[in-house]
Amino acid sequence: WFQGQKLKLPPGCDYEFQMQYGSIGWSVGAVLGYSLAQREKHKRVIAMIGDGSFQMSAQEVSTMIRHGADPIIFLINNQGYAIEVEIHDGPYNR
Repeated sequence: WFQGQKLKLPPGCDYEFQMQYGSIGWSVGAVLGYSLAQREKHKRVIAMIGDGSFQMSAQEVSTMIRHGADPIIFLINNQGYAIEVEIHDGPYNR
């Protein structure tokens, strides 16, 4: 995810990512909010979301559909709660 900071985006494009590791699940709700806010500007949101984070708030996809949001979501299967493995000692998803 940190490599996203090195993306060379066209003028007018924004880049957001969750920096605080304690906020697993933040991304799906954030994509919903960004999608609704950018709709008036005719911009589309693209998201890369890990499978563990997605599981925390997957129900927000139904809200996106209900409100006509059309983000592009890349769901990355990185074998579970990868950030939890990094910050906590324990056998997550093994």
